[in-house]
Amino acid sequence: MIGQIGPLVQGAGQRARVTLPHLAGGIIGGAVAGIALGWAGTVVRAVTGQQSWLVGASLALAAICVVAGLADLGILPVELLRDRNRQTPKNWQSVLGVPGASFAWGADLALAVSTRISYQALLVVPVAALLAPTFAAAVAVMATFGLTRAGVAVLGSLTTSDVGARTSAIDAHYQMFRRLAGAGSLMLAAVLAGAAVGAGG
Repeated sequence: MIGQIGPLVQGAGQRARVTLPHLAGGIIGGAVAGIALGWAGTVVRAVTGQQSWLVGASLALAAICVVAGLADLGILPVELLRDRNRQTPKNWQSVLGVPGASFAWGADLALAVSTRISYQALLVVPVAALLAPTFAAAVAVMATFGLTRAGVAVLGSLTTSDVGARTSAIDAHYQMFRRLAGAGSLMLAAVLAGAAVGAGG
């Protein structure tokens, strides 16, 4: 994404026209995804009961974290949605203009599973929203994720004068980032499992 909005940010007077819609797209796209996931979670909670849902959801999320963590660490030879390698379409700029495309790119990134999945830990986010204890929590999880993902692209674009070098540096450190994501997933799994045991007891 930095490769797409970076050159636009560098243009004279373009920063606000690119960055603000991109951040807004991240928040709104994430919130829309959160509404859908929160609604689905609300239906399941109504059927299973709140207490049973909290324990089961924590254990299910912990299991997903373990699978994602082991995959990102290269221990488990499996990748969920491994064929998902779609990038945000560059031609949106021609159709929507700079602000419109920037907004759409941010919203696209915020959906999590619609674009390229570099780390399996990413899949924990929509699952966490689906298993969230309340509707509002599901929306908050995805909106925060969308803002964060869009914000990383904006920050990466604003803090460099050489977009190509920045994207190359990120690619060069891909394995390190993936291992960190894997370790983080396993730590989160331990916390969730502990919380589930405490709630169940």
